[in-house]
Amino acid sequence: MGNNNQYPPLPSLIREGSSRTCFGSSSDAAHRGQSAVQHDANFLKRTYSPINLFSYSPHKKTAFTLAEVLITLGIIGVVAAMTMPSVIGHYKKQETLSRLKKAYTTINQALKLSEADNGESEYWNNGFDIGAEEYLNKYWLPYFNVLKICKTYSECNYNNAYPYKYLNGNNFNLGFASVQRRIPFITTDGVLFSISIGTGTNEALTEDNNIYIDINASREPNTLGKDYFVFKLIKNKGILPAGYDIEKQNIDASCKKTGSGTYCAQLIMMNGWQFPKDYPY
Repeated sequence: MGNNNQYPPLPSLIREGSSRTCFGSSSDAAHRGQSAVQHDANFLKRTYSPINLFSYSPHKKTAFTLAEVLITLGIIGVVAAMTMPSVIGHYKKQETLSRLKKAYTTINQALKLSEADNGESEYWNNGFDIGAEEYLNKYWLPYFNVLKICKTYSECNYNNAYPYKYLNGNNFNLGFASVQRRIPFITTDGVLFSISIGTGTNEALTEDNNIYIDINASREPNTLGKDYFVFKLIKNKGILPAGYDIEKQNIDASCKKTGSGTYCAQLIMMNGWQFPKDYPY
């Protein structure tokens, strides 16, 4: 019937004092025997009560002093201060990669849907002939979840008409919006797309098939290679990162602290949609 050692051994109810009557009076012996029985009864009650059966411990429990608690909290604070910047930086990088990849998928899906309705993009109406607004309304906007169209920089909360910087810190000399070239728009997930209208017949205008994507719209840092990336609409290939057709060394040179950042999307894509270890984020 179970393990006989699961409880402490029962103390003997016959104590030494109750049996040695020859050294004292019978009343003394009886008194000592009664005291022993009462002592043992109290022990049994204390040890085998429902409350103490599982909680009784012969060891005294101690608590932390206030000084020890404060020292421990101080150590935790120092460790948190040292590790939090790294944790936050890692989170921001992963968020950038996730938003960039999603934006790239979104615009390629939009292109496929538009080509299904309007034919292959190489046969679309010339953007300079029909105008940037009609080009955008016909070939692109129906295939996005558009939140806002930005005919001017202020309409989409940018500070000025040239809000972007190169990776090296120099100003990026591309105008935010142009009724002749590009009209940006923001989608419901907070991404800004700025799609150039393409090749024109006007001799003063040159071919421009660039697509600019700002993964967090007007929020900082508004810098190429960090939250602003360049893509191109390529005949028979769809939309690819700028620099898809150049040598690796030129891509690496562009995506350094001293570079422009123009080809950083290509570098990230080549690296399996991950930042290289030396990426200047």
